[in-house]
Amino acid sequence: MPDSLTDYAKDRLREIHSLSAEYNGNGGNHTDKLLDLVDKHAEEIRELYSSGDGHFAVEVGDLLILCYELLLEEKKSSDGIMDICYDRYIGKLRQLIDDKGAA
Repeated sequence: MPDSLTDYAKDRLREIHSLSAEYNGNGGNHTDKLLDLVDKHAEEIRELYSSGDGHFAVEVGDLLILCYELLLEEKKSSDGIMDICYDRYIGKLRQLIDDKGAA
């Protein structure tokens, strides 16, 4: 299976996750905090994008980090999960296109 993330990215994400667990996991459930942050970032991305604020792209990057943190939290392989998702999305989109053409 090919790597979706470089070794550099994986190292940086592990560092971020370690710091996040230290800060956000203190006195509460780290996964719950990450999920709350995912919600907040998704809402902020929509608001920024809707208003034409290009900063939405940086917030997308933050959301990506949070999502990778969730995978690290559950000890899931980011490369393995992404490999599954690439195929799933391609299959779903092809099916939607086929269904639309048949309608």
